[in-house]
Amino acid sequence: MIDITYSNNTMFTIIIAVSLLAIIFATIKTIRILKQPTGNKEMTEISNIIHKGAMTFLKKEYKILLIFIIITALFLAWVIPDKGLTAINFIFGAIFSVTAGNIGMRVATRSNVRTTQAARNSLEKALYIAFSSGLVMGMATVGIGLLGVTAMYLIFGNGNPELIYGFGLGASSVAFFARVGGGIYTKSADVGADMVGKVEKTMPEDDPRNPAVVADLVGDNVGDVAGMGADLFESYVDSLIAAMVVGLATFSAMGLGAKGLIYPLLIAGTGIISSIIGTFFIKLKGKKIYKAIDKGTYVSGILMIIFSYFITKYYLNDSIETIGSQIMIGSVILDIEPHQLEVKQGNFSYWNTLATFAGIDLSDEARISNEFQEGDTEYFGDDCPTQ
Repeated sequence: MIDITYSNNTMFTIIIAVSLLAIIFATIKTIRILKQPTGNKEMTEISNIIHKGAMTFLKKEYKILLIFIIITALFLAWVIPDKGLTAINFIFGAIFSVTAGNIGMRVATRSNVRTTQAARNSLEKALYIAFSSGLVMGMATVGIGLLGVTAMYLIFGNGNPELIYGFGLGASSVAFFARVGGGIYTKSADVGADMVGKVEKTMPEDDPRNPAVVADLVGDNVGDVAGMGADLFESYVDSLIAAMVVGLATFSAMGLGAKGLIYPLLIAGTGIISSIIGTFFIKLKGKKIYKAIDKGTYVSGILMIIFSYFITKYYLNDSIETIGSQIMIGSVILDIEPHQLEVKQGNFSYWNTLATFAGIDLSDEARISNEFQEGDTEYFGDDCPTQ
């Protein structure tokens, strides 16, 4: 069992405060989005139909998912002798995952028509609404995820993050249903609309005269927003729990077990603060939308590197006499005890900063690659092969 001292309790308080900040920020953005005009009567009517269709699908999916969650929770309580802690965490993980995806889709289906209306007058205003909609999804995911993992650990973890594995399992189960179920519906609706409109009636893509287009648009929201939201929540939560376990295995031999548990949560909180600050740097100049978003991305990345360096340096006090990768490979992958490793004096803050930079760079490369595949001529010119 890890002793949680007064200092560590302060760190947990800060982490919870940051997660609540993300949720509050998402709430403020939602309120501002809903205050925007929805356009004329026809636009509002179509938007309401799409919103109603998406919510109807989710309600049906959640009814089936509820049965699965109850049966799985009972099974976990029966086979795992931990007084039902894993089962309880499983239920909470599922609930939090459903909440994150549901919030994202509700806001997306309400913001789409407002983005369209704004685009009729101002590209900058349209970008603000569209980006704010995605921001709500992102902040809800990380805020609820960080809050859930921290709260479950403090309530049920008892100094051992392995007891909250069920939370990640619950999030993964919902992600499976939301991603796969939503994806099947999305593709079915898309193919059906294309078969009727483009093949049989030779209509253009998403022609408003084709009623199946509504089902296609409902599917886009169900699969790409609610499904993606649950999927992101699951990945985020599982990464946090895994990092806590690795931190415990890595630092326990040096008497820093509690810090090894808290450190990944602090880094996650740093990411939230960096992202919030970065959003204020997204200002559209001209028509280069990706350039505006890039500015916010780069500011967030730079702040994340700086913040993570100082958190590592001063929270861990640079007293770690090892290199993180050696401990991870030795103790986790090769099943060797940390004290059996031949370690070297290393400045862990520099290693962490380098790892943070590498992660940000790789994610940016993936984003640029995706823009290349989509044929974004802003970066690649008119010679982009997909044009």
